[in-house]
Amino acid sequence: MKRRGLSLNNFRILFVLLEAGNIKRLRQQLELYYERAASFEARFHCDDCGLTPPPPFMVHDAVWAAAGMKEKGHLCFGCLEVRLGRPLVIEDFTAYPINEGVRRGFELGRRFS
Repeated sequence: MKRRGLSLNNFRILFVLLEAGNIKRLRQQLELYYERAASFEARFHCDDCGLTPPPPFMVHDAVWAAAGMKEKGHLCFGCLEVRLGRPLVIEDFTAYPINEGVRRGFELGRRFS
């Protein structure tokens, strides 16, 4: 699995190109990087509002189906709540590790409400 962003090796390549004064090749490398980054971001946007959902999350299949979503798709919290007609609750989210941040947010919210 490839990581997003520039790796240390990519930075070294860009730095060497910059030091050598090879601006044309440096520009090509940067354009390639931005093209790949844009492609990644374009795959993960909310199907309703078009924004990139900040935290990735996963809800139970029944919740996803109740929102009228097919197996594949992406929604942000706000659009998912609009489709459901109710606020999300902690029970809507699966126990997978991807939801750890979401679960912590709900727990903090309960403490301060």
